[in-house]
Amino acid sequence: MEAAKATENGALRVEIHTGTYIIFGAVQTRHERLIDVLENLSSPYLQVENAEVLPLKTGTGRNGFRSVGTLMISRKDIRLALPYENGSVLSSGKAHPQYVPKYPVPAQLFMDIMEVEGNIYVREGEDALAATQNMTMPFLAVTHANVRYLNETLSSPFTASIAIVNRDFVNLIALRREPLDPSNSRLEQLLAQSSNLGVRLARKSK
Repeated sequence: MEAAKATENGALRVEIHTGTYIIFGAVQTRHERLIDVLENLSSPYLQVENAEVLPLKTGTGRNGFRSVGTLMISRKDIRLALPYENGSVLSSGKAHPQYVPKYPVPAQLFMDIMEVEGNIYVREGEDALAATQNMTMPFLAVTHANVRYLNETLSSPFTASIAIVNRDFVNLIALRREPLDPSNSRLEQLLAQSSNLGVRLARKSK
């Protein structure tokens, strides 16, 4: 799965969601993929330059950001991260050539403050349910993602071609049988059709 490549001076443009803030800015890195940046455990903090911050409690949606310059974000508090390029979320998620072959598994992730629906990826030859339960990396990439806050006054529902989710905040994962059609993947449709698609619930393993 491919995240935003460096656009200027080795910087990835990102949008970060914590439990109390949405942050937009740039991360200086040699990595091409945002998930690799987040899983770099050399520091407990992620440094974001040219940061703009929106307190979720303001309930002003995705507008009203204020500039704060350089910001240090605790990695363990990140719920969701979105890679950006040229000011917009990437339009497609693809298999990264240097990684082992994987296949997409349509899933819905139930978190403490939001729900994320999209495709997660499992190594070819592995059972999807077993692989999901045995995941060990702290962050999980979801492509063709639909994101909905449980309290929609904090942020309106939105879509992203790829979203990085912190597994520590995922309480339940629902798996579907059929590949997700990115042109027809609303959360409401998944919930309405779940009885026909054989949804299975799997609690995240720590």
